[in-house]
Amino acid sequence: MPTIEVNDITIAYKVRGEGPLVVYTPAGFWTMDRTEPIVDAFVEEGFQILVYDRINTGNSGFDFQTNDLRTIWADQLHA
Repeated sequence: MPTIEVNDITIAYKVRGEGPLVVYTPAGFWTMDRTEPIVDAFVEEGFQILVYDRINTGNSGFDFQTNDLRTIWADQLHA
């Protein structure tokens, strides 16, 4: 599974399909593995989809020093 470093934290992600890019962010603390039915539907409709595990979820790294996850999640999406 590919990863990227954002603010010294490893973020796990995957890209599937071909076509216009859609970035799908799992809700709350869901992991990208739980999004397979949605990812499959986008791919079948001709989209390329990027999905990732947010910080403190799934295969991404953990940061117990922050209380502002919304800002961190926005930084990860920007990267």
